[in-house]
Amino acid sequence: MTISGKLFEALRRDGLNGLSSKAALYLSRRTGGRAAEWTRKLDYSVNAQSIYKQARPLIARNEIFRGRHRGRAGFVLGNGPSINEQDLSPLGGQVTFVTNAFCRHPIVEEWQPSYYFLTDPVYYDGSDARREDFEGIKARVPSSIHFVPHKAREYIERESLLPLERTYYVALAGNLAHDPPWKPDFTLVQPDVRTVVQLAIMGAMFMGCSPIYLLGLDHDWLAHAHEHYTFYTGDAAEAHDWKYGDLMEAVLIMWRGYESIRRVADAEGISIFNATRGGFLDVFERADYESVIR
Repeated sequence: MTISGKLFEALRRDGLNGLSSKAALYLSRRTGGRAAEWTRKLDYSVNAQSIYKQARPLIARNEIFRGRHRGRAGFVLGNGPSINEQDLSPLGGQVTFVTNAFCRHPIVEEWQPSYYFLTDPVYYDGSDARREDFEGIKARVPSSIHFVPHKAREYIERESLLPLERTYYVALAGNLAHDPPWKPDFTLVQPDVRTVVQLAIMGAMFMGCSPIYLLGLDHDWLAHAHEHYTFYTGDAAEAHDWKYGDLMEAVLIMWRGYESIRRVADAEGISIFNATRGGFLDVFERADYESVIR
């Protein structure tokens, strides 16, 4: 009997439990195009298991956030220019999830975000400019809890980029747009995201927030190609020189990730509304921000 024949016989007799991860992955690849989805799931499973073994003690700390804000509204803020047109003052005292360069917004002098997410690889490139970004975050947002990728731990600790007692790590693998979605659990490996606000939404879900309102998710880059497009003055951290076709592909993958989040939210009874003024993100039902905070 050939190697593949033995594997198929083991699969018939014992199911996937009768195979090692590597053997199952090999077998799925031998079955041809129809097994593409199965192969991808196994790839993710094998990779996620490896990461989990390494990161388990680190991400176990996230248990304290499970359901922490159950039943409360959560506000996830991106950095689109639309938040310059909305009054963020009423969000003081609310559960807020902010991202990337939000520390530049003057509202942080009035209230401090509850949670601050930083996943973009550019923040961990070791450059002086990025170190200055972290210094700005520490100076202007001294009380927020930070969530960063587990792979950035060594760099963050070595360079003292964030206060360690308020920094938590999320293990990421695969692709939110393609891998099987489930209710977010920050004590496990999560599907990797294509924009930091997706992880912030997942964090709000893990913490029990519902409804979740999205602000500053303009997501209309296709209409503003090659423009700097945030609420603050542009810099290298946000500038992108994309070919338009590449930009379309990247946005489509991002949309698929939002659709995965939407499916999980619907299944779990979590309400997510897009309260951004304008913008292209049509995955979530719209809500009028001013009516919500009135």
